[in-house]
Amino acid sequence: KLCWIGDNRILTTGSSKGASGEREMAMWDVRQPGPPLKLLAIDQGSGALHAWYDEGTSLLFVGGKGDGNIRYYEVEDTEFHFLSAFQTTEPQKGLDFVPKRFLDLGKKEVMRALKVENSALVAIPFKHPRKSDAFQADIYPPCFAGVPSIPAPEWLAGKNAPPAYRSMDPAAGAGTQARAAVVAA
Repeated sequence: KLCWIGDNRILTTGSSKGASGEREMAMWDVRQPGPPLKLLAIDQGSGALHAWYDEGTSLLFVGGKGDGNIRYYEVEDTEFHFLSAFQTTEPQKGLDFVPKRFLDLGKKEVMRALKVENSALVAIPFKHPRKSDAFQADIYPPCFAGVPSIPAPEWLAGKNAPPAYRSMDPAAGAGTQARAAVVAA
């Protein structure tokens, strides 16, 4: 499994060779073939690990099918800094994250996972610990707007454009599609 971390790096998850069979993750620079920039052993679990990276906050979330936990790290250059883990005894059958534009900033969410369990879909909010109720642009940078950046006929004609982003500031209308402000990337 892999996910992009920025423009030139990817993160892979898998298991080590040999008797230990440790689950691990590795960071690679796609411009430099060779050994990984960083290799980190996670645990001895048996399920496949999946990773989700939030470019705006540099947070990396790692969870495995059959696991009851989701670990999260801050990515800085080529380092993984373990922050914490959400833990439960109920194993997950599937896991994904909602788009940033649907977060509840009033509850200080920075990410929200949706975890599929045997008989339920469970929302898991990840919140920042800051006490201020004021909007904080450093942890809520502009996010993908969820709208096309160019009309389909232009794209079919060969034109390309960067993704459309929108402010997450509630004062700018974040959280309502009718007032969503689309900003240039």
